[in-house]
Amino acid sequence: LIAIQASDLVTAWLGSADDSETTALGVDQVQKVARVAEALDEDELPQSEDISITESEELAISFKDVARWHAFSKFFDRPWFQRIWVVQEILPAQDQAATRKIEAQVVVGPYVLSWDDVKLAAAWSWYKGEKRPKPEDVKFDGISLTVDMRLRWFSRFGFMCGRPYSVGRFRFRTLGLLKQFRNRLATDPKDKV
Repeated sequence: LIAIQASDLVTAWLGSADDSETTALGVDQVQKVARVAEALDEDELPQSEDISITESEELAISFKDVARWHAFSKFFDRPWFQRIWVVQEILPAQDQAATRKIEAQVVVGPYVLSWDDVKLAAAWSWYKGEKRPKPEDVKFDGISLTVDMRLRWFSRFGFMCGRPYSVGRFRFRTLGLLKQFRNRLATDPKDKV
């Protein structure tokens, strides 16, 4: 459960491929769902909508394919998703500054996925995939924890001596962040602060 940060890349290790067939299927399903989510307008994705089985088949991510959706759930059923440091390592990758974009990727076993695909797949399944098959033995709700990290990023600009300057990229209230992420796990609770 580590994250490595290069100057413009964050790589998070989710763990080994416990069952290589299930892991491969889960990664593939995350990518397929991400492509479906990517086709939606940015404002359309977070609108709750029950997709029917027929609609899921038309989107080529059929809810009838229980094995794929169980593998999808298993992908998000990793302890990594519930750790607090995930927020501090991965969340800044959502910043798309004009000068550079911090890329993020997750690695599970031999597979590499972009963080954008992971968060798009989680959001789609959270808002649109209520009727998808869900296994009963899921321990961690990585889907809702991923959706919970969709924070708005702010940039404030001011003028000094007639020239624009950046006041800061991130503007969050500490109490709000503590409340939002209080259910995340840390070895030492003080690490949450």
